[in-house]
Amino acid sequence: SSITLPGWRCAPGYTGEAVASCGVTEPAKRGDSCVRFLELSGCAKIEPCSVPAFEGDEACRFNVSDCIKEGAAEQLLQPGDRCTLRCVSFGGSVTVTCPPNNTVS
Repeated sequence: SSITLPGWRCAPGYTGEAVASCGVTEPAKRGDSCVRFLELSGCAKIEPCSVPAFEGDEACRFNVSDCIKEGAAEQLLQPGDRCTLRCVSFGGSVTVTCPPNNTVS
Protein backbone atom coordinates (compact mmCIF):
# COMPACT_ATOMS: atom_id res chain seq x y z
CA SER A 1 0.00 0.00 0.00
CA SER A 2 1.11 3.60 -0.60
CA ILE A 3 0.25 6.63 1.49
CA THR A 4 1.36 10.23 1.54
CA LEU A 5 2.23 11.34 5.02
CA PRO A 6 2.15 15.02 6.00
CA GLY A 7 5.51 14.60 7.75
CA TRP A 8 7.39 13.25 4.70
CA ARG A 9 8.98 15.77 2.33
CA CYS A 10 11.44 15.59 -0.53
CA ALA A 11 15.03 16.40 0.44
CA PRO A 12 16.50 19.79 -0.53
CA GLY A 13 17.35 19.76 -4.26
CA TYR A 14 14.44 17.40 -5.02
CA THR A 15 10.80 18.08 -5.90
CA GLY A 16 7.59 16.08 -5.94
CA GLU A 17 5.36 14.40 -3.39
CA ALA A 18 7.00 11.94 -1.02
CA VAL A 19 5.06 8.68 -0.86
CA ALA A 20 5.77 5.94 1.68
CA SER A 21 5.19 2.33 0.65
CA CYS A 22 5.34 -0.58 3.07
CA GLY A 23 5.95 -4.13 2.01
CA VAL A 24 7.08 -7.56 3.02
CA THR A 25 9.46 -9.83 1.12
CA GLU A 26 8.62 -13.50 0.88
CA PRO A 27 11.11 -15.87 2.53
CA ALA A 28 13.63 -17.25 0.04
CA LYS A 29 13.32 -20.76 1.47
CA ARG A 30 11.43 -22.57 4.16
CA GLY A 31 12.54 -21.48 7.60
CA ASP A 32 13.76 -18.04 6.47
CA SER A 33 12.11 -14.96 7.89
CA CYS A 34 10.20 -12.47 5.83
CA VAL A 35 11.60 -8.94 5.76
CA ARG A 36 9.48 -5.82 6.22
CA PHE A 37 10.57 -2.67 4.41
CA LEU A 38 9.65 0.96 3.95
CA GLU A 39 10.30 2.55 0.56
CA LEU A 40 9.99 6.26 -0.18
CA SER A 41 9.29 7.39 -3.75
CA GLY A 42 7.79 10.32 -5.64
CA CYS A 43 10.74 12.72 -5.47
CA ALA A 44 12.86 13.74 -8.47
CA LYS A 45 16.16 15.62 -8.53
CA ILE A 46 15.93 19.28 -9.63
CA GLU A 47 18.15 19.69 -12.70
CA PRO A 48 19.56 22.65 -14.65
CA CYS A 49 18.30 23.24 -18.21
CA SER A 50 20.50 23.03 -21.29
CA VAL A 51 21.03 26.29 -23.14
CA PRO A 52 19.62 25.95 -26.67
CA ALA A 53 22.37 24.91 -29.08
CA PHE A 54 21.99 25.98 -32.69
CA GLU A 55 24.04 24.57 -35.54
CA GLY A 56 24.61 25.44 -39.18
CA ASP A 57 22.33 28.18 -40.57
CA GLU A 58 20.41 28.41 -37.30
CA ALA A 59 23.60 29.38 -35.47
CA CYS A 60 23.76 32.48 -37.67
CA ARG A 61 20.11 33.39 -37.02
CA PHE A 62 20.06 33.20 -33.24
CA ASN A 63 22.21 34.94 -30.64
CA VAL A 64 22.41 33.07 -27.33
CA SER A 65 25.32 35.07 -25.87
CA ASP A 66 23.16 36.25 -22.95
CA CYS A 67 22.71 32.58 -21.97
CA ILE A 68 26.39 31.61 -22.23
CA LYS A 69 28.78 31.62 -19.29
CA GLU A 70 32.38 32.21 -20.36
CA GLY A 71 34.71 29.28 -19.67
CA ALA A 72 31.96 26.88 -18.58
CA ALA A 73 32.49 23.31 -19.80
CA GLU A 74 28.74 22.79 -20.16
CA GLN A 75 26.25 25.56 -20.92
CA LEU A 76 23.45 25.22 -18.37
CA LEU A 77 20.73 27.52 -17.11
CA GLN A 78 20.10 26.99 -13.40
CA PRO A 79 16.54 26.33 -12.17
CA GLY A 80 14.69 29.65 -11.93
CA ASP A 81 17.26 31.51 -14.08
CA ARG A 82 16.38 33.20 -17.36
CA CYS A 83 18.22 34.63 -20.33
CA THR A 84 17.40 36.42 -23.58
CA LEU A 85 17.49 34.61 -26.90
CA ARG A 86 17.83 37.12 -29.78
CA CYS A 87 16.80 36.65 -33.37
CA VAL A 88 19.57 38.21 -35.47
CA SER A 89 17.65 38.36 -38.77
CA PHE A 90 14.41 39.87 -37.39
CA GLY A 91 15.77 41.83 -34.44
CA GLY A 92 13.26 40.35 -31.97
CA SER A 93 13.99 38.54 -28.75
CA VAL A 94 12.40 36.14 -26.32
CA THR A 95 13.16 35.40 -22.69
CA VAL A 96 13.72 31.73 -21.93
CA THR A 97 13.38 30.47 -18.36
CA CYS A 98 14.47 27.26 -16.67
CA PRO A 99 11.51 26.20 -14.47
CA PRO A 100 12.28 26.42 -10.73
CA ASN A 101 11.44 22.72 -10.25
CA ASN A 102 12.86 21.41 -13.53
CA THR A 103 13.50 17.66 -13.41
CA VAL A 104 14.51 17.15 -17.06
CA SER A 105 18.29 16.92 -17.46
